[in-house]
Amino acid sequence: MYAKQRNLTCLGSETWRDGYNMPESTTPFRVFYRDLGRIFSPTRLLAAILIAQLFVGILAIQEKPLFENQSDEVGHLQMARYVADQGHPPGPEDIDWSPDALQFTQPPLYYFLTAPLIELFDDGSSIPGQPNPNAVCNGYNANLTTWARPSDFSIAESGAVRVGYLLRGLQLIFALATTYLTFRCTRLLFPQNPDTALCAAGLIAFLPTLTSTTAFIGNDWPVIFIGTFALYVTLRTLRTTTPMQGMIGFGAIVILGAIAALTKVTGWTVFVLVLPIFGHLLSKTRLTRRSIVILSVTVIAAGMLIAVFNLVTYGSVIGRYPDTWLNVHLPVQEIVGSAASEFWNSIVLGNRFDANAIPGLARASEVSLLVVVISLLWLLALGLRSAKLGRALSVPLLLLLASAGLLLLRNLTAVNPLYIFAPFRYLGPGIPALAIISAAALSKLPGVVGRTAQVLIPVGWLMLSLLASTQSDAAVTRRAADITSLPAEATLLQVDQGEQPLSVAGYFVAPDDTFEDGAIDLTLYLTGNATRADGLAMLDLQAGATSCRLVPVRGFRPNTSIAEGEWLAAQIELPYCGDETEAPIPISLSWRSVSADGRTTAPLDGAVIPLTVIPAGLARPSANCQSNLGTLGDAFQLIKASFPATIANHEVLRPSVNWLVRSTTTNSYLRVYALTDASENEVARCQDVPRTASYPTTEWREGEIVYDDSCAIQLPDALAAGNYDLWIGMVDPTNNRYLPHDGNEGEDLLRLGSIAITAE
Repeated sequence: MYAKQRNLTCLGSETWRDGYNMPESTTPFRVFYRDLGRIFSPTRLLAAILIAQLFVGILAIQEKPLFENQSDEVGHLQMARYVADQGHPPGPEDIDWSPDALQFTQPPLYYFLTAPLIELFDDGSSIPGQPNPNAVCNGYNANLTTWARPSDFSIAESGAVRVGYLLRGLQLIFALATTYLTFRCTRLLFPQNPDTALCAAGLIAFLPTLTSTTAFIGNDWPVIFIGTFALYVTLRTLRTTTPMQGMIGFGAIVILGAIAALTKVTGWTVFVLVLPIFGHLLSKTRLTRRSIVILSVTVIAAGMLIAVFNLVTYGSVIGRYPDTWLNVHLPVQEIVGSAASEFWNSIVLGNRFDANAIPGLARASEVSLLVVVISLLWLLALGLRSAKLGRALSVPLLLLLASAGLLLLRNLTAVNPLYIFAPFRYLGPGIPALAIISAAALSKLPGVVGRTAQVLIPVGWLMLSLLASTQSDAAVTRRAADITSLPAEATLLQVDQGEQPLSVAGYFVAPDDTFEDGAIDLTLYLTGNATRADGLAMLDLQAGATSCRLVPVRGFRPNTSIAEGEWLAAQIELPYCGDETEAPIPISLSWRSVSADGRTTAPLDGAVIPLTVIPAGLARPSANCQSNLGTLGDAFQLIKASFPATIANHEVLRPSVNWLVRSTTTNSYLRVYALTDASENEVARCQDVPRTASYPTTEWREGEIVYDDSCAIQLPDALAAGNYDLWIGMVDPTNNRYLPHDGNEGEDLLRLGSIAITAE
């Protein structure tokens, strides 16, 4: 009886609800807790969690700018449009491969699911541009610009916008279903501890990075849901006692595994759940040899069919990134370190919600995660001593390890040659398993510490998600665009601006900002004019001797969705990247028209618009300015280069550069990396179409930034230790001539820097 009375202190436990048939003479204190337990039953608390998750999810979807991540959200929508229009996934020859088509190698099931939404609500209109184009200045590269979305962007002004928000809403539906199934799975594992089930549901519902994933078009939440459903089916099947019931459960997991693998590559891990069911059938039922053969052949056949489908459709067995998924491109230590860092940063918010906008937000998330890690270690120690606890958590642990193993394999084999990272969402089906294990671990912390942690950590994450959704830089900036007239603090601009796509109604400069930090906080208040035929434009800013162009990503322009009479706030941290000088410094702006296909630009008619003058103070170059590295053929400007300072002679060197496209070309040039020794003898080379042969220069648009043009250079094992020079260039394969550059005269290639090569 004493043990039962102790359980009465657990919020939401079934012992509260039942009251243990307490006699009428019980104390008022116990009566109070008995009645409280009846009010806050597990079912009602779960409903509260789901309602809170729904509220936070809708808030995050609304606050986070749509298509903020140009390469992913746009790519997923384009893939969904293709499948809806063609009725089948694209093959290697069906599309022009470019960075915008990266998602076209995704497994197709999610896109067939979204096809009805495309058919009903999409009008095929162009996808609005990325909210925050980059500022590239003459001689320098500085990404310091925030282009606030207009308020009407949240309204279904076009099919692309309408479908974009609907696809985000679909993510939220899967997230809610995942939370509910996580609760049910935990109840099956710990039927006497509803608090643990509620904690698991809260952990998966409110982790800020998962809330951020909800506000993101993609196939992440569908595969997480499928993994949770498969885990639930597995746990139910392990309670069966007849071969028929067990084989039905086995077949269900095979089907769910196939569905998951055809939804996202991480879905392959669902197949691992056939192992505990198979073991259960062998140990608990009289399974015939014929049945064993049938089950084994079923799993193998399902995997082979998916592999054949992927090979025929995408050219690789795994389904994505043909011919690259078994090549190790980077040192293991570098890959694991990069993946671990990105994985951790994504959990503690990282850049998903820009935690730096709220002081202490990331730190609070780190502290709560530290408590979870400590509890997991404590659970491990207890599990080694308790066979019962180990058996209870064996199935979710198996799924978690399989998911983590596939994630590690992805990074060790550089499955995606363009990005080597591992955000938390890449755990896929293993995420609910991790939530269940974490909740169980918190419940095992001693005394009131464990019970408090089970409540406070999910509640804390809920608060973090609310803050991150509403107070991040992106959300605050987006709300700042919700204007209908010139704010009182702004200065009215009374200048004839001619016929421009956007008119500058006024501007606001941060008080006492005199370029002393190398940048000025400038806000432009603009209104839309009659939409031009192409509806596109690019903004040039002149700050003294420094000219900066707001360069969009991959040809998308920021004003593609600005209607006539609509207001827009452009918040710009304008860098000064010239020589140190005394003010006054005049600031002016002008516009450039952009062709409908984004390939060419030209100055618009009308004089340069004088904006304002910084009256006094010493102007120093911004610390964020990075010197550009040179220009090839007056068309391709190098604005960033990345390569290791030291590397072993048997490893793979993978240099990478970012290009600013200054003009378009009809020639498909080959990008060349070369490594030379002290005697200027070439010892290694990589020559290919840029972006791992996926993005020829004929597709590059004027004003575009081409990111991460990387190449793998296998260093010879016998290469002597020492310093070597890394060079880059563009060669015309038709005549084998190199494009001229503004580096050292007489050299075919442009020098990027020096690399120290060691013997080990």
